[in-house]
Amino acid sequence: MDDFDGDGLLDVVTSSIGLSDPMRFFHNLGNGRFEERTREVGLEGLTGGLNLVHADYDNDGRPDLFLSVQDGRSLLFHNDGPKPSTATEKARWGFTEVAEAAGVTGQRSTFPCWSFDYDNDGFEDLFVAGYRIRTVGEVVADLLGMASPAERSRLYRNRGDGTFEDVSKVVGLDRVLHAMGSNFGDLDNDGWLDFYLGTGDPNFDTLIPNRMFRNDSGRRFQDVTTRGGFGTLQKGHAVAFADFDNDGDQDVYEDLGGAYHGDQYPNVLLENPGHGNHWIQLRLEGRQANRSGIGTRIRVRCRGPEGERVIHRTGNTGGSFGANPLRLEIGLGKATEVSAIEIDWPGSRTRQTVKVPRVDAAYLVREGEDAAQIIEPRRFGFARTPATMDHSHLLLRPPPPSPKSSSPPERSPPEPSP
Repeated sequence: MDDFDGDGLLDVVTSSIGLSDPMRFFHNLGNGRFEERTREVGLEGLTGGLNLVHADYDNDGRPDLFLSVQDGRSLLFHNDGPKPSTATEKARWGFTEVAEAAGVTGQRSTFPCWSFDYDNDGFEDLFVAGYRIRTVGEVVADLLGMASPAERSRLYRNRGDGTFEDVSKVVGLDRVLHAMGSNFGDLDNDGWLDFYLGTGDPNFDTLIPNRMFRNDSGRRFQDVTTRGGFGTLQKGHAVAFADFDNDGDQDVYEDLGGAYHGDQYPNVLLENPGHGNHWIQLRLEGRQANRSGIGTRIRVRCRGPEGERVIHRTGNTGGSFGANPLRLEIGLGKATEVSAIEIDWPGSRTRQTVKVPRVDAAYLVREGEDAAQIIEPRRFGFARTPATMDHSHLLLRPPPPSPKSSSPPERSPPEPSP
């Protein structure tokens, strides 16, 4: 769901799982009704899609579409925007397929995918997980450094000129990650986006640990599955990163269990123990732009002991087979001051700058208003049982502060899992 034609209303694109289910586009008429315009916008006859991503990859203010495909190459549709005035009312804008020219056709069978700015350069990158293995042995072979014919995952870095570069090997993601559920967030509030993959193959003999990857400052991704206790040996589907207890860090919720009645398992909620980094949270409210601020581009300018930095974020629900809250939860690392929050609202093209008085707080930001309104989400603690009292998740639990000092302890960076 996104505002594809910039009229301030959210449109809907669907792609059902299955080779016979076509992609469909529904335009929001603004009166509580939608009209199908699949053919008019150039998306007719597309089948085999498993997951859709909408992202403005070329920063022209219009959301584009990426489609992962079962047993076929991925597709990328550029949003061309308005057509000449001679076009009919229903066909004033549309899409053009550009995947090969953009360089994102390196796989033949894919499933979960998403866009995120993993290297914080202001351009949305693409992660696309492979989805083709014959046996679980192909995953084991990959873990042991042996050759495997299974489809590998790919991270496509946005070059900023309308094309992408495959950096999977450089960042440590050229792996067999047979994933279904997925999402991303900032586990340690360092300002760099991490991600979690849930394995969801229907086959009973496909039990593969779910995998968590930590973003090491945009240079590489560290597999912290074992170190953080994330490797649940069950089939993972919907994944959500969210600050459930409103304490300033993101927890992780995962829907577990297979597709068949006999392959069920309880869902899990992994509480974040915290890491001492700073954060802000933003709840967006559009006026001319869509009410939820979906597609909004944000730049957080902050400073701290390490100097000034800019953190880029986009208003959306994260990855596929799961959803993050629309409240933006942004880690700031060691930054102690936010000098400005720059916001580009979709559709209306409104650009505003907002200042906030302090970090480690949540704010309501309305389109067109320079002052952000502080909000106070109610904090609470999760009930604990003896089985969970001493079990921590999310990379590292910081040691208790020394009695001689009230300052938070420094967090040692996690080491990659073997």
